[in-house]
Amino acid sequence: MITILGLLGGCASGNRSNETDIRWDTATDGIVFLTDETHIEVMAPVFIEKPLDELQKLIAIYGDREFSMTAYIVADEMGIRMICMGEMGQELFDLDFSSQGTFFSGIIGTGSISPEYIVMDLQLVYYKAEALRKHLDDVGLKLIVQEELAGQQRTVHSNGKVVIEILRNDREVIFENHLRGYRYSIIRESNDG
Repeated sequence: MITILGLLGGCASGNRSNETDIRWDTATDGIVFLTDETHIEVMAPVFIEKPLDELQKLIAIYGDREFSMTAYIVADEMGIRMICMGEMGQELFDLDFSSQGTFFSGIIGTGSISPEYIVMDLQLVYYKAEALRKHLDDVGLKLIVQEELAGQQRTVHSNGKVVIEILRNDREVIFENHLRGYRYSIIRESNDG
């Protein structure tokens, strides 16, 4: 999500002539850095906790800038499809992730954006805790999951420090990446059940 946040300010006018269309092979390019030293591959779609088909409102903060967008997301064991639209209804990007690769297009340029970082953030929120725990353990990171009154709290730790905090409940998700300095809320506009 951080890569989206840094670029949103410059694409509010949304000139479609800047549209890009890129496909990555997730087997070779699906790597993200969760910390400055720790890289990890995005996970296979089969680890989704439960299927999603919902409209979401995203409110993101990066530095002193705040952004708002609407996202339609469909996610299941076959993959993740996310279409984000700006406040005026213009399509900002379309992301399609499956075991065949990651497809990304939109008015947000891909020179500075890596769709796998968006996919990884979504996986940290929506994938099964046990699968995430093992995947993160394999690279020296630790996932702690606690049930709180406000919802499920997921924290990712590196060398004893909290790098990512996620609070999820039936209505919203609050995601904060302390290391990269961004935060966003996902408010469910519609619920799949």
